[in-house]
Amino acid sequence: MDSFQKWNATVEAYSKVHKKVTKSLALVQALQEQLNSCKTVEKDVKALKAKFKDAEKEDWAFEAKRVELQVKVEQLEKSKKNLEAEKEVKCTEAEKELETLNTQIAPRLQELERAEQRLSEKFSEVEYIQKRRIPEVSASKEALLDRLVNKQLELIEKVEQYDRLLSNTLPHTGQWR
Repeated sequence: MDSFQKWNATVEAYSKVHKKVTKSLALVQALQEQLNSCKTVEKDVKALKAKFKDAEKEDWAFEAKRVELQVKVEQLEKSKKNLEAEKEVKCTEAEKELETLNTQIAPRLQELERAEQRLSEKFSEVEYIQKRRIPEVSASKEALLDRLVNKQLELIEKVEQYDRLLSNTLPHTGQWR
């Protein structure tokens, strides 16, 4: 029995040790899993830090580009103000020049209007002459022409009468006819 008790005590001791070793093994496995998890987290942190550095670099690049564009915007706004001021000066000069030209052109324009009025009156006069006077003159010329033709016929007739009278009264010597 002694040996059974020893055996039993040894088994119990081994059982207790087994329990403690099993418990320790479970703790070691849990620690191993945590360690693996920590390593994974560490890798993730490194990857995130790298991404963060890249993002930071991009941010710096974007900031530099923004500053560059801001400078360009300020330059363009300054140029715009200068152009607007120049435009205002040129518009003022052009308005003055236009006003000067208007004052120079106004008398000429009035003169042209008067000339146009005179020309219109002349056209009206010519139109009146064409419509009224030319037919009247033509009619009077035709009447004059008719009188002249009649007078010519009278003269021809008198010349013929005179010729007959002379041929009757003068002997025919052959000189007259």
